[in-house]
Amino acid sequence: MWTWGLLPWALIAMFVAAVAGAADILSRYRDEPFRAIFSRYGWAYMAVNALIGLIALTLFGLEHDGTGFKGMLVDDSLPLNAIAVGTGAMLLLRSKLFSIRGENGAETSFGPQIVLDALLVVLDRGIDRQRAAARHTLVYKKLAGITNFSETARFFQMSLLSFQNLSEVEKSQLVDIIDEYDKDTGWSDSLKVMAVGFAILTVAGEQNFATFVDSLQKHLDASTNE
Repeated sequence: MWTWGLLPWALIAMFVAAVAGAADILSRYRDEPFRAIFSRYGWAYMAVNALIGLIALTLFGLEHDGTGFKGMLVDDSLPLNAIAVGTGAMLLLRSKLFSIRGENGAETSFGPQIVLDALLVVLDRGIDRQRAAARHTLVYKKLAGITNFSETARFFQMSLLSFQNLSEVEKSQLVDIIDEYDKDTGWSDSLKVMAVGFAILTVAGEQNFATFVDSLQKHLDASTNE
């Protein structure tokens, strides 16, 4: 059946999209990675990776004979064929054919990676703008009007203890961010609260962040009534 002949290419496209596309997005947008992936720019980001992967395979001149790609020393298993050939495609796409060092010492690279990176940067910027708008809306909605920076900072530090798998390095980085804004006298306390809120949101995600701020508001109300 003709559809069976398309299966290897579909598997390769999905493999390249997942490894080179989705994995890249997951590493960049820590607060809500799956929302980033399934945004329209996220889909486009993965589709471009998959498409260029298939183009790379065409450039390889490989043919599928029903059991495997000719010239590839891999197992007869179709999934293993897809992984092996897809990995080769990604290596080709990420390659630099050569580099030229300019007078100022900076290197200019030439190869498929240059074109790919230029396109993916545009799509990645689209994802970042969407996430920025959503993050800004949430932080302002939840934290606008809270001006007690010192108590908010301590509460957020306490909230970090609720995480069981947050590394000490990540906790230390968040504490450093809080201390940095605490020492900054150029910002109002309300702006400092929101700035720290963005840092907590990155680690906590939207749902946990909203829970933290709801609890913070109750804590501040209780402290005021004491």
